[in-house]
Amino acid sequence: MTMQFERDKFAEFIGTNFTLQLPDLEGITLELAEVSEIRERPHQRSFSLILLTPEGSALEQGLYEVVHEGLGPMALFLVPVGMKGNRLMLEALFNFLKE
Repeated sequence: MTMQFERDKFAEFIGTNFTLQLPDLEGITLELAEVSEIRERPHQRSFSLILLTPEGSALEQGLYEVVHEGLGPMALFLVPVGMKGNRLMLEALFNFLKE
């Protein structure tokens, strides 16, 4: 089953954890810290997620398999965008084209 990426569905889970799957390693727990408001443009609709790594963890930009208990498995392209204390902030951006 393919997951429908909806802003309001993610917003229900702010403060909960995703498990990032890494080959041959134990999963990394990411906290969903923020879900942006929907941004509307003439031919585009978008929103983003901010996920926090555990303190001292580092990840490079890339496509990662993540699992959430309430949302299920999904692939997210995560980009490091800053720090919050000692925790790396990762952003997942969702863009939808409108007709």
